[in-house]
This record gives sequence, C-alpha cells and structure tokens, in this order.
Amino acid sequence: MAITTPALTWRWSNPIPHGNNIVDMAWDGQTAVQVTDLGQIYTGVGFSGWLPRDSGTTNTLQAVRFFGNRIVFVGANGTAGYSDDGVNFSASSLNTADWLVDLAVSPNLVVAVGDNGVIFATADGAKWNYQGTPPNIGQDWLLSVAWGAGVFVTTGESGYIATSTDGSHWISRTSGVTSDLTRVAWISTTNKNGVFPYNGFWAVTADGKAIYSTNRGVSWQNFSIFASTNVLYSVAANSESGLVAGDSTVRLGRSWNLWPSQTSSAQTPSPAPVWTYYTALWDSDESSYRLCGEDGMMVQSTSTNQDYSWNVQYPAPRDWLWQITLAGDLYVAAGDNARIMTSQNGVDWEIEAIPVTNSVAGSPTNTVFFCVGGNTNLLLAAGNRGTLVLSPNIQTPVLVTNLDNSVFTNYVSSQGTV
Repeated sequence: MAITTPALTWRWSNPIPHGNNIVDMAWDGQTAVQVTDLGQIYTGVGFSGWLPRDSGTTNTLQAVRFFGNRIVFVGANGTAGYSDDGVNFSASSLNTADWLVDLAVSPNLVVAVGDNGVIFATADGAKWNYQGTPPNIGQDWLLSVAWGAGVFVTTGESGYIATSTDGSHWISRTSGVTSDLTRVAWISTTNKNGVFPYNGFWAVTADGKAIYSTNRGVSWQNFSIFASTNVLYSVAANSESGLVAGDSTVRLGRSWNLWPSQTSSAQTPSPAPVWTYYTALWDSDESSYRLCGEDGMMVQSTSTNQDYSWNVQYPAPRDWLWQITLAGDLYVAAGDNARIMTSQNGVDWEIEAIPVTNSVAGSPTNTVFFCVGGNTNLLLAAGNRGTLVLSPNIQTPVLVTNLDNSVFTNYVSSQGTV
C-alpha cells in the first residue's frame, strides 16, 4: 500500500503578515481585501488581522471590488472569481488568454477591462459576457476602469480614454496626454464645484502626470505635479487633499498645483518609505490614507492640522534573501544590503548588525551576501566584491541581574549574533 505524504503548508514568517505584492485592495467599511501575485487573496477586519484565503487559482490577480455583499476579482489569463463571505472563493476562466487588469462597479453592473482592449461585464459577479473593444483603441491595451455619476470611464495606453453609460457602448474621448493612463478613479467629496479636491474622475499616467474631469469624463484638464516623472499607479482623495502614488513616489495634493512629496523629510515630519505602491484608498473610519504595494508593504497616514505623517503598518526588513542555513538550532539567512537574520524557530527573526569595515564593500547598501553556511563552530557569509564575514562560536560573558539585585555572569554563544 502506497503511503502519500500530505502537501506542506507554508506560512509567512518575514515580513509579517505577508510579503506578496499587493496589486489592488478594496474595503467596504468592515472587511478589507487584498489581491496579490500567484492568486493569493488576503482578508482583514478593518486593515489588520490579515488571513490568507484560497482563491481557487494560481494566476496573478489584478483587481478586486465589492459588488453589494459579493467580492469580485479578476486577473491574469482571463481569471474571474467571487466570494459571498470573504472566506470561500471560487475562480474560473473567461475563455481568453488576455489579462483582466481592473474592475468598476455600478449598482447593477460590474465591468472588467484588460489586454488587447477587451471588455467584459456581469450583472451578478459570476456570469460574464464579452462586450468587445471600445472605439479607436487600435493596438493599445486598456489599463483601468472606474464608475461614477452614472458613467463608466476606461483608460489605457497612449492616453486612451472612453466613456459608457451601460458598459457596452463606448465613446472615445480626448485626454490631452500621450503617456499610458495607468489608473482612473471616481473621486466623490462634499466639496462644491470648483473647490479642490474636485468631484469627478481623476487619472494618473506612466510619466508622473495626473488629469481630471468634472463633466463625466467628457473633457480633461491637467493637475500640475511638478518634478514627478515616475510611473504612478494609484490615486485617492478626501475632502481636503488628493493623493497619487507609484514607483518611488507619493505626492499629496493640497491644490491643483501644489503636490509636495511625501517621501521627503523636508516635506513631512515622518515620510513614507521610498517604495513601489500599487494601490491607495482613503479610510474614512480612521481618517487616514492607506498605501499598499510591493513585498506586502502597508503604510498608513496620520494627520495633524492637515500635516500628514506616514507609518509602516508592519515594520520588517524586505531585502532579498539569497540563502538560509541551519547550524544546530539556529537558522541564519543572508541577502541584499548586507542583511543577516537569525531565528531559533524559523518563525521569529532578529536582525543582526555586522561591522562596516573594508570587508563590507563601501557600505552595507553596496553589499550582497549570496550564500551563508557553516556549523555549530563557525558561520560564514560570502558576497559580492569578495565580501566575507564570519561568526565563530565564542562564549561571551553577559552580566545578569537577579530579582534580588544580585549580579552574576552568564556565558552565551556569540555565534550568529557577532
């Protein structure tokens, strides 16, 4: 009788709660949902307590929205799926190899757009119908779609924009830009017409620009985001400010032409990390912006008199790690930026400091450890430019104070920590 070995279940131990690329995020006031690479979905109560869910696919997921009480998502190779409880998900293919990259939800319709200008729609989030391609799309691909004020707006490569009232019949519009329009969003505030942040559709580009429309996507005007040239992937706003974020860029809009950088300590007392951010939204319950992106990075804003500070929600090293070894009961991992981490259980990890000497090429940020090995007597890590560091098993005296204030000397091994 053949004995089968059960499949291993893997869990993230660093970074916590996970290190997947957060491509998109949705929130209904109670439950938050993140979709990531390789089909992984996470749900959280509010924006904490993230739990991995089985999406039913290993295709990279690209967008997620709430459609009433139903969660709807789409992704690579025509993937589409849904969940009614945030725990059990199902996924299927829409009979296309095209990636579906974004979703827009009206009260009675969900529209998905993607590669080669394809558009799909569903009235229930489960059964999808192909809608064709919008006019004048040519060889360009669609990159985003949003719904607001009774109209769908889709954007794409080369500045393409089209609008539709039913998700099936589209009218192409002039955006005034030629760069790829990577994201479009409906911004709804309590502001009067002409008061920033403007009510309407906002869109961002692959060359760091942003545009807006206050007449249901018919005509578009430019925001002035000076000195921004990196790709922007996301846009959000509240009644006082707007936010755009992307590749190493976060900018907070205080007016149409004032967008200070939020990754600079000169502009904000506690800057956001210089990172790649794929998705952003305004959390009205916490009165804060939520930014998420590469390697599971989650950043939250706090504000005092409209001055925003930024905090990493789950601080953890996110350097690339190239090798791991086990010496006795000590796990040791090594990687980029001269990173060495140790753990006695494989779950809880400590960052170890190494001396910045001639052996560490120039500075830790120039050093990559490609391998680490050894035994209970000696550990050795090796990297670029001939870098070698070692950690011998030496008993080091440590003074310990008892509860009665008496002091004694304890000897501990320095292996892995020195």
